[in-house]
Amino acid sequence: MSEFIGKYRIITDFTTSGGGQCRWAFAVHGGKEYFIKEFLSPTYPLPDSPGSKATKERKLRKCEQFEKHHREITKTLKRLSKPGGNLVITQDFFRHGAKYYKVTEKIDTSALSLEEIAAEPMERRLLMLITVTHSLKILHQAGLVHGDIKPENILIKGTVKNYHTAKLIDFDNAFFSGKPVPPDDMVGDLNYYSPETFGYLNGTVMGEQLTTASDIFALGLVAVQFLTGSLVSFIPVEGAGRYPGELCAAGASYTTGLEEIFPQADSFVRKMLSAEPSKRPTVDQVFDHVKELRSEVKKREDFITTTIVPRASSAKKSRLKGTLLKKSASTSREAEPTPRNEKRSRLRGTLLEKRDSPPA
Repeated sequence: MSEFIGKYRIITDFTTSGGGQCRWAFAVHGGKEYFIKEFLSPTYPLPDSPGSKATKERKLRKCEQFEKHHREITKTLKRLSKPGGNLVITQDFFRHGAKYYKVTEKIDTSALSLEEIAAEPMERRLLMLITVTHSLKILHQAGLVHGDIKPENILIKGTVKNYHTAKLIDFDNAFFSGKPVPPDDMVGDLNYYSPETFGYLNGTVMGEQLTTASDIFALGLVAVQFLTGSLVSFIPVEGAGRYPGELCAAGASYTTGLEEIFPQADSFVRKMLSAEPSKRPTVDQVFDHVKELRSEVKKREDFITTTIVPRASSAKKSRLKGTLLKKSASTSREAEPTPRNEKRSRLRGTLLEKRDSPPA
């Protein structure tokens, strides 16, 4: 394959597998392999592109906003990261013809699955959660919201000393705290959106209210998956929607699976899942508290030698008629890009099946 996109020679076919609103491939430049992502939207209005003058001007304004946002995020992330660090950030962002492209280093995407994490003793699970929180601290200290915290975007890897490190990937939905992209441009996972994010999508919450607290809500959901091997189980509320953020906003009751075996963790997770952003702990408070939980667990002989068995089948299928979708942490499958006009129907309750996403 000899196709070039900018300075990158494409060495595999582009695929939409797990790509959502983009397609991706591998490329080479300077003897090094990279991961390259092509955004399906927006498209830059070239002189020979179809459309009226007004349409082209509208597209141009949207492209300028898109480009400005991604360049600002990329510039900030580069200051925060270093080669081999725990943030897998954008190395290059550019336009080629009518399309925009993002390039990251090619990394080994093999990582522990949720099932493998659940098989570890509780002390180890907490250590993994600490490493995730530490990576998120780097973003929040710079005023950045990841915007798409979920297991697929957290690569848990073993180290030579038999510990674990967490790499955060996919910053396509990242934004500066209080300054999100327009609602129609958000590309995160509805299953992990906070109550205020749903409010923003529905036009009832201003963008200034979307802060780093939204990541804490998502991290609370992930924490339950790490610590129990299962999803948070919600009691449906009529007319409230089916996603955790919608249900929490409606005051739905739920169980974490930690209530009896680890009440201290259950209590703290519930703070992270507060419907009110200001009542959630900060990432620093999460980091410190999880460290305290780990210290407590290390003193308990039962936690040192045993693991929590995931609740029956809850990690393998959606609960309560679709509260959350099952996420596969080990298998990539074909997924068609999401048409923009499907977004509203998704908010009306149509679940969009999402698989593993490649790193971004």
